[in-house]
Amino acid sequence: MFFFPRDSVITDEEKNAQKHVQQGEIDLALVAYRHIQPVTARILNIMGQLCADRKGDYDYALQCHKQALKMQEKVIYSI
Repeated sequence: MFFFPRDSVITDEEKNAQKHVQQGEIDLALVAYRHIQPVTARILNIMGQLCADRKGDYDYALQCHKQALKMQEKVIYSI
């Protein structure tokens, strides 16, 4: 099951991507998520989850999750 976090600020671009997900338009949702700036670990994890759960594209999902992890590690090491 796919869910959206409720405790974070959602931009108009992300709302657009979510609309595509809810309508089953996963490719359009991924395009919309790719256009969100700045790219965050949260957005990358959402993209990875979509790719794995809805498209079965585990290679791209892994790439998204690895990139998100690298972003999170930079934050941890900068503390």
